Amino acid sequence: LALSNYGKKYDFDFNVNTTETIVCSELVYVAYPQIDFMTKKVLTSFTISPDDIAKMASGDKKAPLELTFFAHDGKKVYAKGEKEEGDKLYRTLVGIEDTYR
Repeated sequence: LALSNYGKKYDFDFNVNTTETIVCSELVYVAYPQIDFMTKKVLTSFTISPDDIAKMASGDKKAPLELTFFAHDGKKVYAKGEKEEGDKLYRTLVGIEDTYR
């Protein structure tokens, strides 16, 4: 599903209901139809923010997404199975407390 969106133009309306254009957070939205994403209405469009998607990788077993790799300031700080310090930085930057706990 993700690759079927390759080459689409940028969605300047950030509208998850369009199919001819796309943004990064919308790519995750369409690639995982089994996840019940919370969209927000902004003016006339329904959208999902990258921050909302990032919070869905909270590290809790009930969370629908899993953090597998994280880079900050151009450097890798976390990869699944490595030190937990990078995971802590991710949780701090994204503002995750007990979102899915």
